[in-house]
Order: sequence, then structure tokens, then C-alpha cells
Amino acid sequence: GSSEGAGDWPPPSFSLRLSEGISAVLLWGVIRLAFNSYATDDSHVFQILKEKFGFAEHNFDSKIYQMGAIEFDFIQNFQVNMIKESGVHWLALPVLLGCFVHA
Repeated sequence: GSSEGAGDWPPPSFSLRLSEGISAVLLWGVIRLAFNSYATDDSHVFQILKEKFGFAEHNFDSKIYQMGAIEFDFIQNFQVNMIKESGVHWLALPVLLGCFVHA
């Protein structure tokens, strides 16, 4: 028989974790489908995301939320100005560079 060692592939815990991950995604899908017919407070967010990625057409609710709503755009000029005024970019830049150098 084979013993657990460095040469075993996949590791015994890999298949267990993979099956747990697949089970979690399937369970999430079942729960999402079960509650899909009920309106939720954040259902417009999913509709807007589907529209942005081309998976759905505009509907009345999503058009209302997007009328002049800047929160669904990537970043606005005033947000860039807020970041510059706060000085947080001086901290973020070295962290990002460190991530790229480390990778």
C-alpha cells in the first residue's frame, strides 16, 4: 500500500477541501435560487451588475438607481481629490509596490 508522503498527489486533504468547496458553492446556489423569487433590499445591485456585464437588460428599478447615481461608477473626480487630500495614497503606493516586488 502507499503511505502518506511528500510524493502523494493529490494530497489526501486536497480532495476533502475540494469537495467541501464544491459543496459550499452548490449550497449557496440552492439557497440563492430558493430566495430568488423574494424581493430583497439589495436585488437592484445584482440587476445592475448583470447589466454592467451584459447578462441582462435594463429594467425600471435599475434605471432609477443609475439615474445620476455615482456610486455605481468606478471612481469619480471628487473621490480622487479626497484621496489626494487625505494623503492615504502615500501609504498605498509603497504597499502596492511591495506586493508587486514580492510576487
